[in-house]
Amino acid sequence: MKIGKIIFLACITFSLASCTDFLEEKQTTAIYASAYENEEMLESNILGIIQQFTGTYSFSGEPAEFFSIPSGLTHWGGTSRLNKPKWDSTLEFTQYSTTEVNNYFFRGIYKGIECCNVLLSALPQSPVNDEYKLEIEAEARFYRAVLYFTAVRIWGDLPLRLEPVTVANSTSCPRSPYYMVYASIVNDLKFAETHMRSPERAKGISPEVPRPNRYAATAYLSSVYVTIGSLLAHPEDNFWDNAKTEHIPDFKALGIETAADAYSKALASAELIIRESATFDNGCKYEL
Repeated sequence: MKIGKIIFLACITFSLASCTDFLEEKQTTAIYASAYENEEMLESNILGIIQQFTGTYSFSGEPAEFFSIPSGLTHWGGTSRLNKPKWDSTLEFTQYSTTEVNNYFFRGIYKGIECCNVLLSALPQSPVNDEYKLEIEAEARFYRAVLYFTAVRIWGDLPLRLEPVTVANSTSCPRSPYYMVYASIVNDLKFAETHMRSPERAKGISPEVPRPNRYAATAYLSSVYVTIGSLLAHPEDNFWDNAKTEHIPDFKALGIETAADAYSKALASAELIIRESATFDNGCKYEL
């Protein structure tokens, strides 16, 4: 009987040790090798990120309808997806934790962010040449910036995750002030603007699936700067509590102290696109 107990305890001890080793998540290059070993696999990972934008709970379906409701473009009864409580909450900009749709929209955005973070963390171990990996990194950071730009305009302060979720960090990511989220967005977009593919190369790499090029990053930068300018120009019409120091707008890290600073940067980005777009394929040219 004693021998049986000893064997049982030994098995339990071994099982617990095995679980501990598993939870440590010792991720090695070998684990990722098959997913990032060549250019085709890196492109496949990018397409996986793009797919996160098309889900019902991401940028199509109900979320797409939410944005049209506050704009006055949709009236109650004109949609089959939204019931009256959802419509009312959206009309009043009350996407809080108690709003039914809030949970899965939030999860949809962060699922896309996680896909970006996983790819970005794995790129250094990929054997693909550095120039190609730089293009992939830039495109992944562009998508992450777009996702965070959407999220910060809905919820303000956010968990700013720039690394993949692990067991160790899954519950240790408090919300960052909204202006720090904006700083991260601008940082990603500037990197993307410098290293993303040209329109011609983007079309050559992916002729069947249209993909953004470096000018998309420039366009988003302009939009982000306009949004920051609006936050600074109309402090009485925003969500922060001036009694809380951490909520007072602080965009100095971006070289922005006034609304005029932000608008000046927005104009510079817009003028860059207008100037450069004359060289686009098919004679495409942007104008004001």
